[in-house]
Amino acid sequence: MTLDIPEVWYTFAELFHQDFLVEHPDFVTGLRLVLEGLSADSRLDLLQFLQTILGSGMSSAELVAIWEGTETSIIVPGDDIEKFFQLIASELESSLPP
Repeated sequence: MTLDIPEVWYTFAELFHQDFLVEHPDFVTGLRLVLEGLSADSRLDLLQFLQTILGSGMSSAELVAIWEGTETSIIVPGDDIEKFFQLIASELESSLPP
């Protein structure tokens, strides 16, 4: 499977730096603030990308590799990566206009 990773994925992931959980009271609050800073088109691109990879049947290791292929400082274990991506997708869905 050839995966077309949108540029916004890298931009998004870079916002999760080593002090992210220090600067925000919890992950979801920080995630919402990050998403507010992205345009609706960028959020839609992110959502579509996450839906693609979550529906692709990729292994946890492959999903972790996609996350770790960015400049993020947040490490997500393989056991949690699908839930992590699902949480982001859910917040993206909530952030988009009807």
